[in-house]
Amino acid sequence: METKEQIRKRIIQIRNQMSSHDVLQKSSLIAQKVLKTLEYEEADNVLLYADYRHEVMTREIFEDAVLRKKKVFFPKSNDNGTMEFYQVVSIKQLESGYKGIKETDVNIALALLKRSMALILHTALSFQHMPYPKLQVKFEDS
Repeated sequence: METKEQIRKRIIQIRNQMSSHDVLQKSSLIAQKVLKTLEYEEADNVLLYADYRHEVMTREIFEDAVLRKKKVFFPKSNDNGTMEFYQVVSIKQLESGYKGIKETDVNIALALLKRSMALILHTALSFQHMPYPKLQVKFEDS
């Protein structure tokens, strides 16, 4: 039986062998499915990730959310291993961060997410069981 690390390595290898065209095409199909969901329709806020190394591309979702006047947030990793989400109104607000992954430039980012309906789209390579059972999202009250 493969270990979790072996599965991760195998899936990363498969993902990295995909052509840029295939990644774009498959990402668009996934984005179109997300955009048609009730959860997306009802969300006031959308928390996205900046795709990295052939992950599902999120730009199509970002652009649609901005057009629909939804608030879009991207994470900024902290030194203590946590993330804070900052509102982004332009892809230009993202800069290279940890391992070259695009992150929010906190110097030009807007206010932290406030309490309201949100849809979180998170990248994941593979799961043994339920992902991140201790996932918590803190809301800034102001």
